[in-house]
Amino acid sequence: DAPRVIDVGTGSGAIGVSLAKYHRGSRVFALDISLEALEVAKRNAFRHGVEGRMVFLSGNLLDPILNAPDYKDLKFDLVVSNPPYIPREEIKNLPRDVQQEPYLALNGGEDGLSCYRELIPAAKKVLKSGGYLLLEIGWDQAENVKEICRSHGFHDILVFRDYGGRDRVISGYI
Repeated sequence: DAPRVIDVGTGSGAIGVSLAKYHRGSRVFALDISLEALEVAKRNAFRHGVEGRMVFLSGNLLDPILNAPDYKDLKFDLVVSNPPYIPREEIKNLPRDVQQEPYLALNGGEDGLSCYRELIPAAKKVLKSGGYLLLEIGWDQAENVKEICRSHGFHDILVFRDYGGRDRVISGYI
C-alpha cells in the first residue's frame, strides 16, 4: 500500500514524479549525479504536488542510498532507471537533438552496458525480498541485460517492447 521506490538517474524526474503522482501512497527517492538535474526534478515534483513524498539525493547510481547512514538499512519495493546505455562510440552518430542531452546521460561505456553492470548488483542490495527492478534498455541489449540480471539472482525476467516493436524495458524480481 505504501511502496518505497528509487528512481536512479532521475533527470527531470519524469518517472519518479509520475510514480509519486499516480501512486499516492508511494515514497519516491529520486537519485542523480547531476545537481542541475535534481533541481529540475524538484521543480517538477512541486509543479505536480508530490514534493512532500519525494526525497532527492545526489550521487552516482545507488551510492546515495548505500552510503548514507539514514538510508542504508532501508529496503525498497521497486528500483527503476533509464540509465545511460549508448555505447560511447555511437554517441556521435545519434540525431543532433539527442546529442544535446548531457553526455553523462547517454554514455553507457564501451559496450553500452557499464551502468547495468554496476546498477543491477547494487539494486539487489537495496531491494526487499520480492522487490522489483525495472530498467530501460537499448533495443539490442535485452539478452545481455537479462544475463546480468540472472547472474545477480533476479528471476522472472521479462522484456517489454516499445510501440515500434523493439525491446525497450526489462524487469525482474529478487
